Amino acid sequence: MRHTGPDNPKEAYNQGDQRGEAQSGFASPHLHRSHITLLRAGAVLSWILALLLGTMLVAGCQPSRQKGLYVAAAASLAQTLPDLQTAFTAQTGIPVIPVFSSSGNLTQQIINGAPYDVFLSADEQYIEALIQGGYIRAESKRVYALGTLALVTSTRHTPPITGMSDLIRPEIRRVAIANPQHAPYGRAAVEALQRTGVWESITHKLVIGENVRQALQFVQTGNADAGIVARSLLPVSGIHVQPVPTAWHSPIVQTAGILRRSSRLAEARQFLDFLLSPTGQRILQEHGFTSPEAVP
Repeated sequence: MRHTGPDNPKEAYNQGDQRGEAQSGFASPHLHRSHITLLRAGAVLSWILALLLGTMLVAGCQPSRQKGLYVAAAASLAQTLPDLQTAFTAQTGIPVIPVFSSSGNLTQQIINGAPYDVFLSADEQYIEALIQGGYIRAESKRVYALGTLALVTSTRHTPPITGMSDLIRPEIRRVAIANPQHAPYGRAAVEALQRTGVWESITHKLVIGENVRQALQFVQTGNADAGIVARSLLPVSGIHVQPVPTAWHSPIVQTAGILRRSSRLAEARQFLDFLLSPTGQRILQEHGFTSPEAVP
């Protein structure tokens, strides 16, 4: 049964936007408009497309839905989930239909009624908020991986960027990160910039992607000279990759749960079990994630 009052996840979600520091370890100064260059057209389009898909799933006629397990997945899984779903379907015969966006946007879609079966979040706090409001089955919560960051630049840059301090260089005019207000990898990127002492020097260079995949696309298309993104989205052609030490940011605790409204409970449980199986973990780690056993 859905709760009301302070435990409602819509309220918790809104409070999370306002108090991101307290809920996620994000201890950054606020990202003022004067400090950030926002590539609005691309970011807004990405958000609208994700929201429209969620809205169509809510408004669409249920009998016409494609048969399979609908998985709402954080953008950091864009390169990984196709391999996971191929292996899972080959093993079980159950098709998987993925929908990608930032964890915050997917949380809002779930609150608004999007009929997903499984939510693969990049952040534990969103799963917890949805559990509190009755949207996610508490017993289904699983930590399936830890995320890692990478500093990326185009191979066109000479000399290459090899560390955070190089972002201060005058020829590096724009640095892309995911939106820290609703993308866990964006919050981790800000923490890494703070930890290495370059935050104050590069805030005016920031370009904000709607999710971590879009932040990488900004670097690929030349709309940013460098970026801090998920290692799971790499490698890609024309991009130099420098791993970011995990000690520079709070753990990115990728967490999954099954929606309470799902009518495919048995299949959803099979999918989560698969994520934690040796095959699922091997695929995740091949794509740059680390074992959930490393959670502090």
